[in-house]
Amino acid sequence: MRAGGPRTGTRTLFGYDRPMKLASLTRVGTLLAVAALALGAGVGLTHAQDQPLGGFHMWISVGQQSFHDDVEEFWGVSDDTFLALEGYGSIGGRHYVGGRVGYLGVGEVDGEGFTITDFSFLSGEVNYKYAIDLGHGFVFDVGGGGALLWIDWVESDAFFEGSLNDAGFGYQAFFDFTWRARHFLAGLDARYQRAFDIVDLNTSSFSAGAHVGIVF
Repeated sequence: MRAGGPRTGTRTLFGYDRPMKLASLTRVGTLLAVAALALGAGVGLTHAQDQPLGGFHMWISVGQQSFHDDVEEFWGVSDDTFLALEGYGSIGGRHYVGGRVGYLGVGEVDGEGFTITDFSFLSGEVNYKYAIDLGHGFVFDVGGGGALLWIDWVESDAFFEGSLNDAGFGYQAFFDFTWRARHFLAGLDARYQRAFDIVDLNTSSFSAGAHVGIVF
């Protein structure tokens, strides 16, 4: 419970007035994910073996992400629509490495005695996955990896009004079912992600969506 009179400013779950440190951590995570995309492209385009998803591929995924534990309990956010960009390159046949940058935003959530607006969840991932050619253009892949995560929101109640944020580390496991027609990709995907911060963020999420992309 918060004590004292109303106060405004920027606060994080690590304490007050430390947004730059967390923002820097998030930028590092996003850069790592983008670097993984580039690495996947560079490596994948140099191999010409059996590659169910080509030497390098990218796709955009849209779907529903459902939160549990802290995000649902403390912030009142249970689920919303996510948008993600993924890219992977073959490191030898059916083995792929790459990354994913995902974003989810919620306009407003009414809690017990407080209101949250502009809730956003950003993840930058580095992953490995293994692809299996099922025949007739269908490909199934399964994989996992690590992530850097960023959450920020604006909260207001009787004692506090301002922007808050938190950052942490996570891991995920996922699978994709994709139909390939030469250079065109379309399919379905699902993933489970677990996140922790240095102090007390402990949340999990499950997401399912559809993707469209291109093979290079």
